[in-house]
Amino acid sequence: MNSEGKTPKRFAVLVCEDAEKWGGVEVIGKRHVDLYQREDDTEWRTFNACEGDIPSSDDTYQGFVICGSHYSVNDDKEWMRQTEQLIRSLAKRSPPPRLVGLCFGHQLAAKALGGAVGPNPSGKFVLQTEKVKATKENAIVSKLFDNGPLDLLESHNECVTELPPEAQSIASSSSCDHEMVLFTDNIFGIQSHPECTAQEFEEKILPYLTSDRLLTEKDKVRESFKVPLHSSKVNKLISDFLHE
Repeated sequence: MNSEGKTPKRFAVLVCEDAEKWGGVEVIGKRHVDLYQREDDTEWRTFNACEGDIPSSDDTYQGFVICGSHYSVNDDKEWMRQTEQLIRSLAKRSPPPRLVGLCFGHQLAAKALGGAVGPNPSGKFVLQTEKVKATKENAIVSKLFDNGPLDLLESHNECVTELPPEAQSIASSSSCDHEMVLFTDNIFGIQSHPECTAQEFEEKILPYLTSDRLLTEKDKVRESFKVPLHSSKVNKLISDFLHE
C-alpha cells in the first residue's frame, strides 16, 4: 500500500500488432495508456504479445487491455494460445482483475472462453464508420447509449459468431451481432476501434484493402469517415471499467 493506505494501481497493455505502419510496440502501447490512465495510477506496462511477452496471471495488475491486430484469432500461433490461457485464468481469479479486449482482443476473449470467431456474415471486409446500438439493458449500456446509437470506426474481416456460455451481448451493428460483449463481470469486449481516428484508417488501411481488392467501395468508405465519432465516450467507459 502507499502512504495513503491505498493499493497501488497497475495496468498492462498487450500489444498484438507488429505491422510497421502502426509505429511499433511502444507507440501503440502509449496510445492506449494516454487514453485510459489516471493521475493516481502507479504503473502502465506494455507487453509485446507477438513476441511471446505475456504477463503472468499471478501478476498484481488491476487491469489488462488486449489491443487490435491484423492477425486472425484462428491463426496457429503460440503467443495467441498463451494469451487465451491468460484470459481464462483472469476469468477465474479472485478478486478478479479487469480486462478489456478491442477488436482482435475482443475476438480472442470470445474464443478463449468457449465462443467462436469466423468471417463476417456479409463475406466482405468491413471498413467504415458504423452505428452501434444497445441490445441489452445493463449498467454499461445505460452509460454509453443514454443519447442513442454511437458512431464508431470498424475494421475487421472476422467477428464473434458464437458467444461463450453466460456471455451477454450488449450492443450490435449492421455488420456484427456482437459488437460489445460482457463476457464475465470482469471481461469486456468491443469490436470497434475507439482508439483510432478516421484519418488513420483512410491513410493506413484503405489503400491496402483497395490495392488487394478486398474492398471496392472506397468512396462510400471515405464518406462514412466524415461522420463525427463517439470514440471519446467509449474510451472514457473503458477507463472507468478498468479502474472499478
